[in-house]
Amino acid sequence: MFKRGRKQRGTLFTFISCANGESYARLGLAIAKRHVPLSVERNRVRRIIRESFRHYQSALKGKDIVVIAQRALPEISNTNLQEDLNQQWQFLAGSSKTF
Repeated sequence: MFKRGRKQRGTLFTFISCANGESYARLGLAIAKRHVPLSVERNRVRRIIRESFRHYQSALKGKDIVVIAQRALPEISNTNLQEDLNQQWQFLAGSSKTF
């Protein structure tokens, strides 16, 4: 995934995506402890990402996606996280499925 996937960098996250040959989308998360030190905050970020993914899952069929935290996120509000994620999902949903 990390070698053959297509990288897309947002303001808060890096997305790596590639075709999976299935009729559904799959999500992977990489939220590093060095970027989000407290487990409570890491879990908050994961919950927000998963919930956001559920809303766009049907538009992302046939793709595997890994979301990687780029920098410290604990001070970021839930609304800002959701806005950034929504922009990235929309871009991925609109991009071609050939990688």
